[in-house]
Amino acid sequence: MGTRITKLPDNLYVKGNLYLNNTKLTKLPSKLMVDGNVYIRGTTIHAIPDDARIKGTVFN
Repeated sequence: MGTRITKLPDNLYVKGNLYLNNTKLTKLPSKLMVDGNVYIRGTTIHAIPDDARIKGTVFN
């Protein structure tokens, strides 16, 4: 069961982990900053933007 999130805002800052499991997202926003890990299991995201800053690991 996925959520109805289809887009995240640009310049998004997440303090902690970002869980995007089973969402309808197709791409991550530009200038994404995450202080933890990013979990993208069950999404159609295939690439991380070049200007993304992720301190942790990206798990698929």
